[in-house]
Amino acid sequence: MSAEECKISFKINYTSSSLIKRAFAYYKKQEPGQQEIEDEITPVPANGELVQLNPIQTPGTYDLRIKLELENTKDEKTSFLQ
Repeated sequence: MSAEECKISFKINYTSSSLIKRAFAYYKKQEPGQQEIEDEITPVPANGELVQLNPIQTPGTYDLRIKLELENTKDEKTSFLQ
């Protein structure tokens, strides 16, 4: 019997005159004492591209934070997943 896993994908939608230099996803299970996991998104996505993160092996509800680094600024969006 194979282990269950959660596959996460989403599209990046942004408007900027600067290119994205780096992109990261951070997720953490919504339970006390859980560590945030960093997942660098490579290759760096272009506007409208589908991003697929590494599968999550442990079921549960997770906080999700996406960070885009541009030339002189950063932008973050937060959400959650189950």
